[in-house]
Amino acid sequence: MPARMPQLVSVQYLRALAALMVVLYHARLQTDRLGLPLAGTDWLAGGVDVFFVISGLIMWVTTSLQPVRPAAFLWRRAVRVVPLYWVLTAMLVAVSLVAPSLLRTARFDPAHTLASFLFLPWPHPAMGLPLPVLIPGWTLNYEMAFYLLFGLALLLPARARFWAVGAALALPVALAQLLPRPGLGLAFYGSTVVLEFWLGMALGRLLLAGRMPGPGASAALLALGFALLPLGWTLSEPLSRGLALGPPAALVVLGALGLEAAGRVPSRRGPLLLGDASYALYLCHGTVLAALAEAWRRLPMPGGMGGTLLFLLVAAGACIAAGLVLYWLVEMPLRRAMRGRAVRAAPVQARAV
Repeated sequence: MPARMPQLVSVQYLRALAALMVVLYHARLQTDRLGLPLAGTDWLAGGVDVFFVISGLIMWVTTSLQPVRPAAFLWRRAVRVVPLYWVLTAMLVAVSLVAPSLLRTARFDPAHTLASFLFLPWPHPAMGLPLPVLIPGWTLNYEMAFYLLFGLALLLPARARFWAVGAALALPVALAQLLPRPGLGLAFYGSTVVLEFWLGMALGRLLLAGRMPGPGASAALLALGFALLPLGWTLSEPLSRGLALGPPAALVVLGALGLEAAGRVPSRRGPLLLGDASYALYLCHGTVLAALAEAWRRLPMPGGMGGTLLFLLVAAGACIAAGLVLYWLVEMPLRRAMRGRAVRAAPVQARAV
C-alpha cells in the first residue's frame, strides 16, 4: 500500500496567511486613493512567493507518495484551479461588455480575453503588462505552466524528475538573461520566480526523507524567513524577484514544516478552513477591495491612522467573508462536479492538500 498523503496542517495555515498578506498588500492601492496613510507593507507581496514554494512542495509530495499518471495529475490540477477562475473571469468579461464604467482597468479585447481563459500571458489592453482579465490570475499562468511541466516529468523515472524539472525551469531563465530581446513569452516564463517551484520541490524531498530541523531551529528559520521578506522585497529589482524573495519564502515553509514534524503545530478548524478557502480569497480580493473603497468614499469614515486601521480591518473581514462564500457556494460545487467526471475518466490516486 502506498503511503498516505499527510494533511500538512502547517501548509494550510501558510496558505491562509499568504492570502491575507496579498490582501493587505493590495489594500495599499485603495488606501492611496482614499488618502489614508499606509507605508511599509509592500513586502507583503511575498505571500505570492510563499504560494509558489508551497505549490512545488505539494506537487512533489503527492506524486512521490502515491504515483499518478500524467493525465490524472493534470485533470486533478484542472479541477482545483480552472472552474472558479473561469467563472470569475467570465463575470468580469460580462461586466466589461455591459457596464465598463464599473471597472477601472477592464477593457474588452478578444485576444486578451482568450489568452486569459487559456492561462497564457498577453498584454493587458489598459495597462500593457502581461496581466489577465482577472488580474491576480497572472500567478496562475505560472502555476499552469508548472503543472504541465511537472505532469510531463511524471513520464520520467522517479529518480530523474527532480533534476529534469529543475533544468526545464532554469532554461528559460537563462535564455531570458542571455538574449537581448527575449520577447513577451520568454520574458514572462524566464522570470526567476519559476525557480521558487523548484525550491518547494526540494523541501518536499527533505520532508519525505525525514530531514526536518528540530523545533528550535524550525522556529528560528520561520522567524528568519519572515524577517528577510522585507529585505528581499527591497532587493527584488536589482536581484530579480525569485532570487530575492524565493529563499526567504522557502525558509518560512521549511520552518513551518519542521515545527509540524516536531508536533508543535496544533490543528484548528478556523485556520484550516481559511486555508481551504485561500484560493477563492486570493482570486476575489481585488474586486472586493475596489468595491469597498467605492463604498468607503460615500460614508463619513475617519481619516488618519485610525481610518487606515479601520479600513484594513474591514477589508480583511470583507475579503475573508467573500472568499468563504465563493468557496462554499461556487468553488466546492464546481470541483465536486468535475471530480465526479474525473472518477469515471481517470481515477485520482492522491489527494493534494
